[in-house]
Amino acid sequence: MNKKDKDKVLKLYEKKKLPQTEVAKLMGISRNTLRRFLIKNKIKRRNISESVNLSYRDRNSWSKGKSKENNASLQSMAVKNSKVRKGKTWEELMGKEKAQIAKEKRRIAMTGKKRKPFSEEHRRKLSLLQLGRKCPKQSLRMKRNNPSQTNEFKEQLSKRMTGKGNNFWNGGVSFSPYTKEFNNRFKRLIRKRDNNICMLCGKHREKLDRALSIHHINYDKKLTIPENCVSLCDSCHGLTHYNRKSWITMFQSLLVERYEYKYNENMEVIKRI
Repeated sequence: MNKKDKDKVLKLYEKKKLPQTEVAKLMGISRNTLRRFLIKNKIKRRNISESVNLSYRDRNSWSKGKSKENNASLQSMAVKNSKVRKGKTWEELMGKEKAQIAKEKRRIAMTGKKRKPFSEEHRRKLSLLQLGRKCPKQSLRMKRNNPSQTNEFKEQLSKRMTGKGNNFWNGGVSFSPYTKEFNNRFKRLIRKRDNNICMLCGKHREKLDRALSIHHINYDKKLTIPENCVSLCDSCHGLTHYNRKSWITMFQSLLVERYEYKYNENMEVIKRI
C-alpha cells in the first residue's frame, strides 16, 4: 500500500468511523489485509459492540419506528392479563370470537401487518392434517418395547412360515430337480421361438438386465417340450406363482393362437406325432 492509500484508510476508519467491511470494499482490499495494516501501524481496533453499533446505525429497530407508548401499553396489558387468567385459557374468559379478535390485534400491533382471519373450513383442514401424527421418539420407544421386534420372535416366526407351516406349501415341488432335456440349448430355442420377447409384458431382451427365463406352463418340470414352455422376464415370472390355473389357461390360449399347439380339456398337451 502507498502513502496515499494509508491516509485514505486512516480517514475512513478513524475520522469517518466506518466499519472494517465498508473500508475494505471502498479500498478494494480484503478484511485480512486491512487487519494486518492496522496491527502494523499500531491503530486501536474497535470492540465488537462498537463495530456492531456502527454497522446497524442506519437501520430501524425491531419495532419498525413504532412509538414507545404502544410498546409500554402492550407490556401493561400482558401483566394485567397474567393476573386475571390464573391458568385459564383466553376462550374460557372471553369466548371464541373475542379471543380471536384480541389475538389478531396483538399480532397486528407486534408485526404491523393485517391478515384475513381463517375460515372454519380452513381450520378444519388444518386440524385434519395434524390428526394421526406421532412423535418420532414415541415410535422408537414403541419399537423397542414391542416384543415382535426381538430376534427370538423373528426366528420363531420364520420357522412357522417355512415348510409345512406356510399356506402355499405344495409338498416341496420347487426342490425337485429338472430333467436333462431342460438345458441351455433348449432354452435358446424357446427364446428364439418367442423372438426374445416376454409373453406377458412384451419387453425385449435388449431392455432387460438378464436373459429371459423359461417357465413351465403346467408347473411340471419333467415335461420339457416347446408346447409346455414360455419365455418370461423375471418380474412376470414371479407373478405366475399364484393363481396357477388361470395362468395355465392364459398361456395355452396364447400358444394356440401363435403356434397352433393343441391341448385337452384337462389342460394336457396333445403331442404331435
